[in-house]
Amino acid sequence: MENKNSSRPKLKRKTIFRWIAALLIISMATVEVVQYMQVAAEAGSDYIDVTRQAASDSLSEGNSYLMKGDFKSALKSYVDAVELYGADAPESVLLDTAQLYYANGDIDSAIVVLNRITAAFPESSDAYLILAEIYFEKEDYTPAYENSDKCISLSPETARAYVIAAASQSFLGNEEDAIQILNDALPYADDVPEIRTVLAETYFTYGDYESAASIYEIIVEKDSEDEESSYNLALCYFNAGRYEDALPLLLTLEKGEYDPLSVKLLLSSIYVMDSSTYEKALSEYDDVVTLIDASEESELYSDATTNACEIAYDLGLLDKCIEYADLNLASPLPNDEVRLYRAFSYIGKEKYSEALEDITIVIKKDPSSLAYYCKATAELALEKYSDASADLLKCSELSKGKDEELYAQCQELLSYLGTAA
Repeated sequence: MENKNSSRPKLKRKTIFRWIAALLIISMATVEVVQYMQVAAEAGSDYIDVTRQAASDSLSEGNSYLMKGDFKSALKSYVDAVELYGADAPESVLLDTAQLYYANGDIDSAIVVLNRITAAFPESSDAYLILAEIYFEKEDYTPAYENSDKCISLSPETARAYVIAAASQSFLGNEEDAIQILNDALPYADDVPEIRTVLAETYFTYGDYESAASIYEIIVEKDSEDEESSYNLALCYFNAGRYEDALPLLLTLEKGEYDPLSVKLLLSSIYVMDSSTYEKALSEYDDVVTLIDASEESELYSDATTNACEIAYDLGLLDKCIEYADLNLASPLPNDEVRLYRAFSYIGKEKYSEALEDITIVIKKDPSSLAYYCKATAELALEKYSDASADLLKCSELSKGKDEELYAQCQELLSYLGTAA
């Protein structure tokens, strides 16, 4: 049976930004301002530090707003401080201002400030990292990669930059480059677990399921309660053909709180691989169909009811087969393939007229040898011998040299009817 539920894994795509946590370092800017004033005084500057003091006061005011969670007012205070500094604005003040712009949703202004930093402070790895974060969030992956790569060149221990660089390369279709970047970053993976997650995802995208599994195994070993990684590991095993390894992971997840639809779909995909577990597959599909909103997820619903219809027929559960065919054909995305199974089920239940109605529709769209055989069978039961003979001849013509067993059955029936083939 064709498996229809083995597509992409449900892989983590964590939100890139951690801005609010980064803002906790803003108070450092005030210390830098005081140090700047001290240096100016020691140098005997004739310029009175009134402007510097005003900037310092504005930063203190901004920090007070931050403590209250008022980012809009904090941004205004920081922008005032930057204007007071003019060309001498310290790097940390500009960095914090850029982050406040982002926190207030003004991404373009954040980029302008960050570009100012990289021009004035070309060794500022933090500025390049934040630019990379912003461009990645904007799904502009080329500058995201370029800025993260620059950050790595300035600060090789910045593990987060490797994640952005690799993810950007992956989205640009350069999976081999992404894998190399992440392998370079593995020494930092214990501090930034996302490195392993992105590496595993990239391996999966590249079709290297065994390598992806080896990374997910490490992730799950370090955090056995990470259900999403456990599911992804099971999906890697599935795509690598390691069904016995995937099964215990999925059975454990089925008892937990992880997305039941995803788990049951994958379980059913494993069970249909072996006819001895068809009943378990059908049980999973029973649950799947109840979990899916047929109108919202019609393609998935259509696939699930099609598979369940076929399994039910193979198990000889004709009423169940008809039930799933009815559900499928009433859905927004019906699959006429189920009509053939429903027609054979009708024949098994001696409902020949219903079978003939279904199979006539099937033949108009897919005139296969099996469809003609089904039609002839119904016609024979209804004593429409002339029609049955014509359809058996057509079945013989289509099956000869392709399906010898079906061809022999057609010949036997034709012989019974006394018709020369």
